[in-house]
Amino acid sequence: MSAKYEDIVTVQSAGELYQLLDASYDRETVEIDLILMDILMPGIDGIEACRSVKRREWLADVPVIMVSATTEKDNLQRAFSAGAMDFIKKPLDKVELLARVRSALRLKNETARRKAREIELIEVTRQLQAANERLGNLAFLDGLTGIANRRYFDQELLQESRRAKREKIPISMIMFDIEYFKEYNDTYGHLKGDACLKTIATGNNT
Repeated sequence: MSAKYEDIVTVQSAGELYQLLDASYDRETVEIDLILMDILMPGIDGIEACRSVKRREWLADVPVIMVSATTEKDNLQRAFSAGAMDFIKKPLDKVELLARVRSALRLKNETARRKAREIELIEVTRQLQAANERLGNLAFLDGLTGIANRRYFDQELLQESRRAKREKIPISMIMFDIEYFKEYNDTYGHLKGDACLKTIATGNNT
């Protein structure tokens, strides 16, 4: 076709094409950028082969250009319905063929770039949501002890009060105070006082 396109593989039938594609997928050895396929082939015709190719998820974005000596509308419609992106009539004109190939490859590359951007955007969005969730959790936690803070208490109390009123059930709350904590702080210092609060919050008295 051109010295510019050196990695060209030819097959003689749809069966050979399937073998090549399956081997390439299993071994991850060949990256398929474009498929040129004649409508008239021995055994399975090009339209059915194109349809089979497009059923493979990893080839969904690979452009298929159909080649035929006939331009019957029925064949054209079937080819495009099967997933072909373009159609070239025989005998092939080199200039036209290369132009169609360049166009198909540009489209494939642009599709790949767009999907990469979409994947990147999804990942950034996921990270942002995770960060917001972490920040949200931190907003309801006490910085020293790591247990729920006053803001969380107010929110939960409001929610539970509404639920109790809606369901006509009582609501109960238990509160406790740490006796002589000021004296503990004054005696042992604030660092020890902080450690004491952490111990009480976690229930770890070892």
